[in-house]
Amino acid sequence: MLADAGVQRIVTEQAYTHLFAERPDVQLFLLDQAADSFAHESTQNPEHLNALQDLAYVIYTSGSTGKPKGVCIPHENVQRLFSGTEHWFSFDQQDVWTLFHSYAFDFSVWEIWARCCMVASW
Repeated sequence: MLADAGVQRIVTEQAYTHLFAERPDVQLFLLDQAADSFAHESTQNPEHLNALQDLAYVIYTSGSTGKPKGVCIPHENVQRLFSGTEHWFSFDQQDVWTLFHSYAFDFSVWEIWARCCMVASW
């Protein structure tokens, strides 16, 4: 996946650097070693700059072709998923999401994005 995506930089922690030993061409940014550099940064949420057509996430799937590939999903698709099913489920801030499924499984879209979009509990 890293090669297919053309990844050049990865944000990680020192404990996981061994996972990238075979990719010396990838630059690692180690959060646990950079914590002090964040101390002076604002803790306020940044201004919302995304448009509905902007990329929300990429899911890596083989789909119907059997050949693995990354599929780009825009914010509007995530929004449409929840607005289109709101009348069935009535999700809100009181709901608790389990994060039971693997993030590589497309059903995890419900578990990850519902939590983020509705400010519900984990």
